[in-house]
Amino acid sequence: MFFDNTNSSISERTAFYAVNNIHTHFKNQFPTFTALDFSMETNVDLGTGDCNAFYSGGTINFYEEGGGCQATAKIPDVAYHEYGHAINDYRYNSGGSLWNGACGEGFADIWALSLTQYPVLGEGWYLNDPNSNVREYDSVIKVYPQDLTGEVHADGEIICGAFWHTYENLGNMQQALDLFTDL
Repeated sequence: MFFDNTNSSISERTAFYAVNNIHTHFKNQFPTFTALDFSMETNVDLGTGDCNAFYSGGTINFYEEGGGCQATAKIPDVAYHEYGHAINDYRYNSGGSLWNGACGEGFADIWALSLTQYPVLGEGWYLNDPNSNVREYDSVIKVYPQDLTGEVHADGEIICGAFWHTYENLGNMQQALDLFTDL
């Protein structure tokens, strides 16, 4: 079937593409792992909030445009990050949680960045600033323990930043991803 503006929205098409893309990326690392081989419910343009997206119990959810932010389903690496939470949920702890929230956020960012091979996550986040983003890993280096704040997204930047700089030092994303997935 061909999808266009007559039978789907840009948010739907972008989320569909992104979720399938990150699933394929994950399967390239773990070809025999089958627990994520299902059509994951992906909800776009939810009107119950803005400026966010979330993973919850086997679903990925994206808010509509609002609050000065893009519709989050229109930003593929946001979908990559949210699917990273599904990987955390199904692969690392079989439905449990990771060691802490910072690991969950950092690992989800690692999955996104390892696919894009680009250090900026959520570029174009704000409608009025095409250079805005959610997080970036090439400009500010965060170091453990002095940069711990107690906020899971900020602390996750320490974990993902270490991964990104490992990739930069190796010069090979597959080698960096192999180190990460051997955890």
